[in-house]
Amino acid sequence: MSHELKDRAAAYLEPVLFVGHDWLFALVSFVVTMDFHALTHLSVIKDRAFAKFWLAWGPGFTANENESAVPALVASAYGVVVELGPGSGNQLPRMDTSKIEKVYGVEPVISLHAALRLSIKENKMSDIYQIVPASIEDEPALMKFGVNPGTVDTIISIQVLCSVPNPQETIRRLYELLKPGGQLIIFEHIENEDMVSRLMQKFWNLVWPIFLGNCHLGRPTERYLKSAGKWSKIELTNNQSELPASLLPRVWGRLIKANASK
Repeated sequence: MSHELKDRAAAYLEPVLFVGHDWLFALVSFVVTMDFHALTHLSVIKDRAFAKFWLAWGPGFTANENESAVPALVASAYGVVVELGPGSGNQLPRMDTSKIEKVYGVEPVISLHAALRLSIKENKMSDIYQIVPASIEDEPALMKFGVNPGTVDTIISIQVLCSVPNPQETIRRLYELLKPGGQLIIFEHIENEDMVSRLMQKFWNLVWPIFLGNCHLGRPTERYLKSAGKWSKIELTNNQSELPASLLPRVWGRLIKANASK
């Protein structure tokens, strides 16, 4: 077997590890709590399993990001900030609080809030960080906390847009939240341009979202971002050409919302 075929086989089988672990976390969660009521509510089981999965694997994912553009991107956040899906708060140490007025952490998975509150405290951000227990699509909930259209300087989305129910609509909503001149910072996995890898993304996507917090493989997120509205600057990079066998190629960078007069 050639080196290329071995690389592809390894990449295409990698989801087995993640899906298997999430199954295990779901089983452990049930055995420990013996919450038979949860058995009738699939969303409860999925959220608990994903929370345990993320608390176990999240630090490793964050460590891997140290070699990427993520630390510099997060450090560039300023003003009023909306952080999408902060999870357990892995990005908080990377924020430059001297440039930040307020952070709204929009996190719908309640099972992650305890770890997130601990991270807020450890990073001395209790006075500026507000947890918003809702999804980014829940406009009334956001407005209740003061997150209104045209009021946000920076939106941070680190591997979150893969899991929102309607990514194209959500990204347009993010555009509306930004002030003119505001920035959308992103680091997301996307569809692969390689035909075989794209087919494998579609195959694994049959089960991947069920066990991994509604995460979807193979979304054309870069295209959605560019078409969300009028941007004065688009600074995006992707690594698809370097990783033709990857089921999780990435796009990263920032987009700056144009001023109304432009």
